[in-house]
Amino acid sequence: MENQFVISSNVRNRMKNLSREEQELFLETYVCDEISKTPRKRMLTPVQELLYLFIHDYIMRDTMRLASN
Repeated sequence: MENQFVISSNVRNRMKNLSREEQELFLETYVCDEISKTPRKRMLTPVQELLYLFIHDYIMRDTMRLASN
């Protein structure tokens, strides 16, 4: 499956501290960037973009770790 990805407890714990709106925004951004390959519907602030990059990195590393097992 080409679009398989892992949401680990590490990612869930990071997102737990965000507001519901930010959680939805980050997941929507991830779907646009990695799954549907479509332009983002909403833009992130610079701080949100930085947080998103951390979350995106966790998802990519956890997915690669699972795929290598």
